[in-house]
Amino acid sequence: MKAEAESRLKRTRRSLNLPAERVKIHVQEGHPVEVIATLARQLRAPLVVMGAVSRSALQRIFIGSLAEQMLDVLQTDVLVVKPRGFRSPVAATRAA
Repeated sequence: MKAEAESRLKRTRRSLNLPAERVKIHVQEGHPVEVIATLARQLRAPLVVMGAVSRSALQRIFIGSLAEQMLDVLQTDVLVVKPRGFRSPVAATRAA
């Protein structure tokens, strides 16, 4: 599984034309919140970028929101990227 995950990440990096020396691939086993938080501290990462899927409120009750859990434990900035086509249920407003 680790080799497959690394292979997929490398293909994604290449498809985005990201230079190999600028992308560090880390595949580790464990609970995502613990693994990501530990790795962010070890790397002294100024930013953690993570993808997120949209779930209904009911699904979040049973599944939880990994992005929200990450915000509670990370001591760095977090950029959560929603999937293509995501439509926010919150109406956009202008700041006064």
